[in-house]
Amino acid sequence: MNFSEKDYYLGFAVFGGIGPARFKLLKEYFGSAKDAWMASEKDLLTINLGKKLTSEFIYFRGNFSLTSFLKNLEKKKINFLTEGDRDYPQKLLQIDAPPIVLFVLGNNPQLLNKKRLVAVVGTRLNTVYGKNTCRTIVSGLTAFGAVIVSGMAKGIDTIAHRTAIEANGATIAVLGTGIDIIYPFSNYGLYWQIVNKSGLVISEYPPGFTPTRTSFPLRNRIISGISEGTVVIEGKKTSGAMITARYALDQGREVFAVPGPVNSPTSEGTTYLIKQGANVASNAQDILDGLKFDKRK
Repeated sequence: MNFSEKDYYLGFAVFGGIGPARFKLLKEYFGSAKDAWMASEKDLLTINLGKKLTSEFIYFRGNFSLTSFLKNLEKKKINFLTEGDRDYPQKLLQIDAPPIVLFVLGNNPQLLNKKRLVAVVGTRLNTVYGKNTCRTIVSGLTAFGAVIVSGMAKGIDTIAHRTAIEANGATIAVLGTGIDIIYPFSNYGLYWQIVNKSGLVISEYPPGFTPTRTSFPLRNRIISGISEGTVVIEGKKTSGAMITARYALDQGREVFAVPGPVNSPTSEGTTYLIKQGANVASNAQDILDGLKFDKRK
């Protein structure tokens, strides 16, 4: 089987020991992903990849079947995008450590480069206030043509996705697991609704990848990275939503925080963000104005 340059990206994405930053250095040094993949052990050691990592990579490369992996993607109808693809999110090329590969499920990959992507994130343990506020804001954003981006976690993420679907809008779920691992499993129905009807499910992690301690925080950079702005609806100061907000700030994106009851623990994070200068979002219009979305389509 003849492999394209793009196909060799998959090997590095699956290996896992060589992240986006190292992959970029390897590709620049050897001239292509193919040549980096085929490099000798001597050459890999020469560029200070390290003896342990080099040995692990050589072993992995010798046991990995790119042909079988590509056939499995085709069987599961999983697409994959790399930096040279038209549908690869151009905004991700502006951030630190853009994913080597984005695995994609859904019928409309063009959504990834729409101009009106808005991330809506928050606590897994939302209050009634948080649920109602999320539904109101997402409905308003969707009516204006925005695509809702979130992480398909319990709580605010799930509410954001579901509300977008109910409003006949589009939504993108960014997973912290392999593209085919539904987590939490209680979102099985939501996962397939997004894939078959309302948008895309994407992940930088290959099929079969189970979540780790770092995989969810790392995927948050993609949530904020593909979006024009990030809206935080409830969350403690240590929550994953706050990690997403920090990524958004580092990426030069707008951050919006929904004010909440001062005596509510779930308002701790949003209160902190507002004190630090985040945009206050009491409704969808505040977000639309802050992002300068001035037309319906």
